[in-house]
Parts: sequence; structure tokens; C-alpha cells
Amino acid sequence: MRVSRTGIIFDGDDTLWETQPLYERSKERFLGVMELQGFDPYEAKQRFDAIEINNARLLGFSKLRFPKSMSDTYRTLCQSHNKAVDESVGSIVESIGKSAYADSPRLFEGVREVLEKLRARNLCLILATKGDYDVQEQKISVSGLRRYFQHEYILALKDESELTRIAKETNLDIRESWSIGNSIRSDINPALRVGMKAIWIPNRAWDFEDEKLITSDRVFKVDTIKDVADFIIVQLGVRA
Repeated sequence: MRVSRTGIIFDGDDTLWETQPLYERSKERFLGVMELQGFDPYEAKQRFDAIEINNARLLGFSKLRFPKSMSDTYRTLCQSHNKAVDESVGSIVESIGKSAYADSPRLFEGVREVLEKLRARNLCLILATKGDYDVQEQKISVSGLRRYFQHEYILALKDESELTRIAKETNLDIRESWSIGNSIRSDINPALRVGMKAIWIPNRAWDFEDEKLITSDRVFKVDTIKDVADFIIVQLGVRA
């Protein structure tokens, strides 16, 4: 029987590479178009945020969700203000939503160095990122990080059952393994619930990921991804 090993499970979006700014830029463009259509940008933002959360519950992390939320918001604003829907505007806002997937996300500073240092310690590095499969696959491919990971998972939902499955399939010692990420809801709390340790990097996450952090002596907070490798090595009792 194989001996269980220590695993480091990394999130992708807004942990290894920046994603939220791509969505924020598209959102600002959308709000600008809404203002040109005569709608108050603040009202448009409030309506979009509510519709986006609801669509996330219905569509999950499909790449159709973000542009649909913009189209839905425009149509809702037209209805509430007794204004006819202009289908050309509807097409424009859908294109703005799709543009969030067009640009390649930027790696955070120090990511490669962190992965190199942990891999040199013979730790099992796992990438477990949540989202639309095609979108995440593209991000992983252009990131150039695939070679650092022994296992890779693209998940529709990142919760306790998925982390437990990953640990079983990769033969991890759950109590000695780590989950690294920026989302309390997807990366940190599920790991704590299954008995893992967790490192929270408080990069901006969208509102759907908001959740109260579980109180635990197994969760740690660091300022940036650059701090992760040395922190784990010290925790493992190995000299850096």
C-alpha cells in the first residue's frame, strides 16, 4: 500500500493568475454603455450584481453566464424604464461580456519561484481550479505552469466532496496537506471542513465567493503568493 503524502492544492483564478481585473474592465465598459443609453450607472451596477449572482446559481461558472448577465441587465433596465430594447445594443453588451475571456490573465509576481521551491521539496503539487472547462484549460495552457503540477483538476464546483475526492485519488494525507487560494468559500472553508490546512491570500474575489471564514488554528493568512513556499516549508519543519 502506498504511503500517504503531503499535497499542496493550488487554486488558479486570482491565486496564481489575475482574473478579476479582466471582469472588472469588461464591467466598466458595460456600465459606460448603459450610461450612454440614459441609465444611471449606479442603478445598472446594482442590477447587474444581483442578476450575476442569480445567474451563477442557475448557470454555475459557464462562460455563457457573464455576457448573459449583461444582456439580462440591459433588458431589465429597459423594462423598468419603459424603454424599447435595441437589439444592436444587446449584441454590443454581450460582446463586452465575452471580451473578459479574450485576454490572457497575468501571473502574479513570484508564482514560478514558489512552485519551483515547493517542487524541489518533493511535495505533491496539485492544481484545482474552478470554472468553465474550456476557459480554464486555455488559462492553464497560456500560463506555462502545467509542468509544475503532478495532478490537475478543472472543477464545476469546489467543495468538501471534491477536495476529498482529490485527496483520495492522489493519495494525500489530508491532515498534512494544504489548500491555497483567495476564495474563502471555495478554497479555504471547504479545506478546513475536511481537515486540511489552508493558506488564504486575500486577493479580490467577486461577491459570489463571499463567506465568513471558519475559525480554525489550521488556517493562515499571507499577503501575497510570494510568501507561500517559505511559510509552508517552515510549517513542515524543514529549513528553507
